[in-house]
Amino acid sequence: MDYVVPHQGMVSAAAMAEERTYRKVVGKTGRTWLVSTDSMEGEADHIYVEGSPKDYPRGFGGDTLKFRLVDGSVKVLTGPWQSNSEALFADTDIDVRDKHRTFVVVGERWEFEGVTRTIKNVLYIDRPGSVIGRFDRGDEIAQNVADRCQRPVVLYSRSSGGSSSKTVNPTPKETSTPV
Repeated sequence: MDYVVPHQGMVSAAAMAEERTYRKVVGKTGRTWLVSTDSMEGEADHIYVEGSPKDYPRGFGGDTLKFRLVDGSVKVLTGPWQSNSEALFADTDIDVRDKHRTFVVVGERWEFEGVTRTIKNVLYIDRPGSVIGRFDRGDEIAQNVADRCQRPVVLYSRSSGGSSSKTVNPTPKETSTPV
């Protein structure tokens, strides 16, 4: 089986941020964190933190965004930053590091035709679609497949923030030196 990578259009990060509902958390640094509560997304996919007046440049080009909170109120932040689950955990001890929604495909090689990218001979694909887990879970899956097959494989991983791809080589076998 082959997998044709779909073309992804441009999206407005500000519009994506404002269309969700969030829980508000104040971190040890005093900064306000907003964590998405939308059930169709992974909690870790949409994390925003208020910027400091000292931050330059400011997030979202310094724009003011309105975030809808679970209690029905709206939190207005100017120049917030989209952040990540590791930074959230470091400042708040809230652990959503295993709540990223990703879609992973591992195959033998890439084939390119014009702007169309195809993964040839798929060895692993998430079914029925994306999975909630650690953001880098695709790396572990691809490494396991490469080690099992003892040859390089290609990895494609997609999240709400975009996609990435790379080649993953098998772990070198240890060789013993005769004494």
